[in-house]
Formats: sequence, structure tokens, C-alpha cells
Amino acid sequence: MIRRFRAPDGAPNPLLFWTLTIAVSVALRLWSLDLLNGRAPDGDTPNYLAIADNILSGRGLLLVDSNNLHMRATYPPFYPMLLAGVGLVLPLTFAVIAAMNTVRVLICAWLMTRLGKDLGAAQAGTLAAALYLVWPVNVGMAPLARKEPLIALLVVALLVVLVRAIGRGSWRSGIAFGVLTGLLALTQPGLLFLPALFALVALPRFHDRRRWLTMMSIAAGCAVLTLLPWWIRNWLLFHRFVPLTAVSGYSLWIGSTQAGDGTYLQAPPGFWLDDEFQMSAALGAEAKRIIAWDPLNYFVHCVGKFFRAMFTEDRGVSQIYWAVPRGHARIAGIWVGTATLLNGLAVCIAVAAAWIRRRQLLSQLLLAAIANILLFGIWFEFDQRHRYFLTPLLLLAAVNGLLIYRRARQSLAIRG
Repeated sequence: MIRRFRAPDGAPNPLLFWTLTIAVSVALRLWSLDLLNGRAPDGDTPNYLAIADNILSGRGLLLVDSNNLHMRATYPPFYPMLLAGVGLVLPLTFAVIAAMNTVRVLICAWLMTRLGKDLGAAQAGTLAAALYLVWPVNVGMAPLARKEPLIALLVVALLVVLVRAIGRGSWRSGIAFGVLTGLLALTQPGLLFLPALFALVALPRFHDRRRWLTMMSIAAGCAVLTLLPWWIRNWLLFHRFVPLTAVSGYSLWIGSTQAGDGTYLQAPPGFWLDDEFQMSAALGAEAKRIIAWDPLNYFVHCVGKFFRAMFTEDRGVSQIYWAVPRGHARIAGIWVGTATLLNGLAVCIAVAAAWIRRRQLLSQLLLAAIANILLFGIWFEFDQRHRYFLTPLLLLAAVNGLLIYRRARQSLAIRG
């Protein structure tokens, strides 16, 4: 039986390996889809579907919330526009959304294998990609209209372009890096500076610094061009410059108030204004008052959000909690417990391996991504889903660290 898993030369059979991995991944996603069938998810899923429906209906990027607030610049545009694009040819059912998310995860896994190979860790890239396909959060979120799989895909694509540019960069690399940077900002504004951190980490690896500067200059111009349609649209609609979204003040309030743990909170009734910009500005002013009143408490609160979001995992698979039939709550508990355990192990192993081998480019890229969270993430709304873009890098670093440890043990055993 074991021979079937190996090629004629004794190496693992890649075709059978990937066939089995993808089959298991698809089966788990079908199970998740079946649990969701006939139930109404909460969170951003109905909001993104409503925005996509408004785009298809000719009303544009619009969401009308329960308080009759018309939001046209609160949600970044790229993901709902992708949903609307698919909605032109297919109904946006849970099955279609699950298929979309599965395709994104498959592409991301393929890019992870390429990234691992380019970083000199091909085996780690393969194993990490396989883990990513069956990762509990990805499976649990499969039928949900959520942008997190798209964000992870864009981040990994950025890294593939950047790492390949180190050895043979060209103007094409600059264009690709810039367009991906713009699309990432139009999907998750909080990661606007992440590509710049990646680029700075890669700078010492470029033998010709002028080539790095040329590439990044081209990338900056292409990023601006990618964002330009959004800027023009906002100027024509609001008669003001809106670089990303109108939600910065709202997000700061969510991150500062002690009433929550960093997850989304409904604004208090006193802040339900008729304009999304006015409401966000008022909430931002309230957040600044809270911070100024007790800066140390705000700092401790934000640090707590960071550790809570990094080392716990239940929201991404929370649909399993409420979607399972009665009498099967144990399945939900096992699923969420497994997700939390695996995530915590991945974080601990990856961070430890990255710190031990901090001269490696993979380690430096992971630490740069974590630095982005600490610099620009935890001070605002910050929940588990805001670090899902880290998962591919965490898995790569964790698996690579374990493989290096295994090879070191084997080497010591041979010498002994």
C-alpha cells in the first residue's frame, strides 16, 4: 500500500499526494456547506452580498444598514466587485461562494509551493500548502462571503513577485508588485504598508540597489494608478479626497472602547448620524477622548487584543457552532478546539523558528508581517480574522522549522 504513495524512484508520488489532499479539502468544504444550508449567516457575509446585489442592480457600491445609513465608502471595493462579477453569470448562492473560496485557496496553495521553492524550502512549501487546503478556518469559512481568503492570496502573490525579483527582477516585477499592492489596499486598507515592509526586508538581498529602487518606483506608480479609479469615484461622489475608506474613526473607536474585545461593535445610538463620514469622525473623536483619558489602559487593551487574536481561534469556524444540528454540539466543540490547538501550535513553532533563524528571508518576511500588525493593526478594530493573512507564512515558517529540526536530529544521529 505504501508503494502507491511513492514514485518509481522512491520519492513521494506528487500526483497521488495532491489528489488525496484536494479530495479531503473538497469533502470538508461540502460538509461545511451542508451544515450552512438553510441557515442565515451573520457578520459581513450578508453585507457583502447586499453590496454586490446593489452593484448588479445599478445602485453602485452601496450598503443600507438597519439604521437607514447609506454607506458608500465604508467597505473597500475590490471584494464586492469580484462578487458582483461572478454574480453576472452565476447566482451568489452558498455553493457558488464556496466554489469561489475554494478556487482562491487552491491558487494560494499553488503560490505557496512556488514561494517555498524560491526561498529554498520546496518541501516545506509543499507540506504547508497541503495544510493550508485543509486548515480548519479555511474549511469553516468556505461557504461565507468573506474577503480573508482573497487577502491571503494577494499577500502570497506579492511575496512570490518580490522573492523572484531578487534574482531576476524587471520592470514587469515592479508593475505586478504595484498592482497587487493597490488591490490589497482596496481589499484590506489596514495592510496598506505591508508591501513596503516586505520590500524593505528584501532590500539587502538585491545585489544591485538601483534595480530595487527602480522596481519600487515603478511599483509605487502602478499602485497609485490602481487606486486612482477609486479616488476619482469618491471625489465625484463626496467632493472630497477619500484615500481608502470612511471607516478609520469608527475602527479606532472599536479598538479603543473597553466595552468589546476588538471585534465589531454597533455604534451607540447617540452616534447614529445621517452621514457615514460624520459618524466615523464623531466616533474617532470619542476614541481619542478615551485614549487620552487613560493611555496606559488603551495600550494594555490593545496588547491583549493582539495575543487573544493570535492564539485563539473560534470566530472563523463559528458557523460550525450554530449550524450543527441539535445533539451534535460535540462535533462543533471538537472542530473549534482543533482549530485553536493547530493555530496556537503554528504560531508558537513559526515564531520560534523565525527568531532562531532570523537571518533567513522567510523568517524576516514573517516577522515583518507581524510587525505590520503591531504597528498598524492592534490599535484599531483587531480580531482573529485580521491576522488570517498571516496563515500561509505561519505554516511555511512552522513546517520549515520542523523540517530543519528533523534534519538536524538525523545528522546528529548519524554522527553519533
